[in-house]
Amino acid sequence: MRGTMNLFRAFGIPIRMHWTFLAFFPFLVWYVSSSQEQSLLWGTILYVLLFACVVLHELAHSLVARRFGLKVREIVLLPIGGVASMERIPEEPGREAAIAIAGPAFNLAVALALFIFMDRLPGIMFNLGAIWQNETPFTRGSVAIFQVNVIMAVFNLIPAFPMDGGRLLRAALVACKIPYIRATATAVVVSKVLLALFVVLGLFTQQWMLLAIAVVLYAGASSEEHMVRTRSNIRNIRAEHLLPQTPLTIEPGSTLGSVVPLLLSSGQTHFPVVKGGRLAGVLCHRDIVAGLKRDGGDELTARELMREPLLVSPDDALVEIQRRMEEQGITVACIVRAGRLVGLVSYDSLRRLAGLLDGNGG
Repeated sequence: MRGTMNLFRAFGIPIRMHWTFLAFFPFLVWYVSSSQEQSLLWGTILYVLLFACVVLHELAHSLVARRFGLKVREIVLLPIGGVASMERIPEEPGREAAIAIAGPAFNLAVALALFIFMDRLPGIMFNLGAIWQNETPFTRGSVAIFQVNVIMAVFNLIPAFPMDGGRLLRAALVACKIPYIRATATAVVVSKVLLALFVVLGLFTQQWMLLAIAVVLYAGASSEEHMVRTRSNIRNIRAEHLLPQTPLTIEPGSTLGSVVPLLLSSGQTHFPVVKGGRLAGVLCHRDIVAGLKRDGGDELTARELMREPLLVSPDDALVEIQRRMEEQGITVACIVRAGRLVGLVSYDSLRRLAGLLDGNGG
């Protein structure tokens, strides 16, 4: 994800922070501190502990996913939570359910442990509404962490995308022998019904957080529906159906400045790098954009920015090519026949094709 900075690695998984987290951090610390009438130091410590719970929630998802052989690229911290980026979501209902339930299960385990041990301390009121009945910073902080873990578990079990509950609902539908695409569509409908309820409740009660939740649900449901529909539409199409193509190629010494006219005149966004008639790499659109933003970027060469090409056969199914692109974190694949480059497959071309097959015209 763009706009992130590395923090550390846990179990080999990079933990990164989005710049918006830092931008909102002072405000959120102030809000937490003032709402509980505590010091800024107390608010800072509590906020860090709460986000430690967020990281562990995402790690729970990630470690279960790795048990099933799935690659987890990173975990990114945002002001409102965290996102674990996996190579794909498994279509097997048992695996999807196990990955989805791992996060809320961790939160409930933390809440239960806090309740069991802290409830035995003298003078502490330990329930969802008792934070104001506790006087010391330590007891207030403990109850706050308990509350947040319960809320995280319940919130994530809402049966709507992109929440864990939406994936559990889809897994249950697939387990009932409903086809994956129809199960996704059903879960999306449920998501949008809940979205409408949150909008009505938010406007009626003036609880603007409910409107924010509605926005998250809408974005998550639409993204999930689009992704699965794309995969379904291209399932029976092979790379050879995108041929013939005559992709423009560049040499390793080509500068970004010389690539710009090709971008404008051809509409091609990814460029195979060919040396002595052999494919040496591929210059991706995002690397071109990032390079041009640097000082003197127009003088950077393809040799400096090109990536290892993902080679696919004309006989390969597009859905399998898409999966391999997701696994390797790249946005283009090179179609090769008898050792010769004959075409390209990119995310953009897959989206356009899926849109045409869906009757949307892209």
